[in-house]
Amino acid sequence: MSCKQHARLQRGSLRRTWKSLENVNKVAMEIQESNIANGNKNWRKRAKSESDDPGTRRQREKTDLEAIGQAAKKLSEAFGRVDRYGHQVPCIRPVRELCGKIRPQLNNQHGTFNRTLQRLCENYVSGHKKITDCSKTLQNLVNSIARDESDYIARIEDIKQCLGELIGTVETVLYLEYREI
Repeated sequence: MSCKQHARLQRGSLRRTWKSLENVNKVAMEIQESNIANGNKNWRKRAKSESDDPGTRRQREKTDLEAIGQAAKKLSEAFGRVDRYGHQVPCIRPVRELCGKIRPQLNNQHGTFNRTLQRLCENYVSGHKKITDCSKTLQNLVNSIARDESDYIARIEDIKQCLGELIGTVETVLYLEYREI
């Protein structure tokens, strides 16, 4: 292989990595913007209507479930768009960047995502145990990739499976319990 060919291959690899990093940053910014926008609106709504009216409570539970489902879908899309090598093996750098951006949101106990999970548990929403378990598993998998990158390919597949379970559980609960609202 000549020096020029080797340089072209490296430039192509750098371009793919750069584009993948741009995609990761774009997705992370979308998630943060939607969390900030939805969190502020939902907080104001909850502050105004803290009644014990069952209809209001069920509507709030439905909104919380929809928010968790939407966040899981965006994460699933983000992991699906990760740049891959020739044999569909994900590149480590974009995976590490994505996990690094998701990790603070999952680990922040006072963040929007964890407060929403806590409200679902406090209200004993159907399926809250499964939703919480999937979220904890997702948190552990993301943290494990951030700590140790040696087996990231298997963990990415586990993350995708966990996100699929979370989305399926949330959609099922929404359909069975909250479709009339």
